[in-house]
Amino acid sequence: MKLKKLFSLILLLGLTVCSLFAYEGKMADGKNLKVVKTKYCEFVYPDSCSQSAAILQEKADGIYEKIAAEYGGEPFIYLIVTIVPSMDKYEGYFDGMPYNHIVLTDTAQRDDFLAYEDGIVTEFTHEVAHAY
Repeated sequence: MKLKKLFSLILLLGLTVCSLFAYEGKMADGKNLKVVKTKYCEFVYPDSCSQSAAILQEKADGIYEKIAAEYGGEPFIYLIVTIVPSMDKYEGYFDGMPYNHIVLTDTAQRDDFLAYEDGIVTEFTHEVAHAY
């Protein structure tokens, strides 16, 4: 019985540590990651996503406050936002495990992914609504 508990504890610890490093593998090859904090968010991104990070840093708190007001409340969740270089698919999501975080694809790098004028802002707004 002790062995089973020990194995379960090691497995849980291993899974938690794996998800904390490299932001679920999306930044595994990232070098020189930058971190920028606002009142409600922390943005983590590689150099190649600096343009999108600057746009979001400027607008993020206002977007979050607006969404909270629309729901009749105030911002209460601190969000870690990871901006990953554009991949072969357009992706963005919110997840509350193991901590509240949003992962966004840097749409500014790929013209074929731009469905909206400010794709990264629209994507961020959508995911903050899920988080709230």
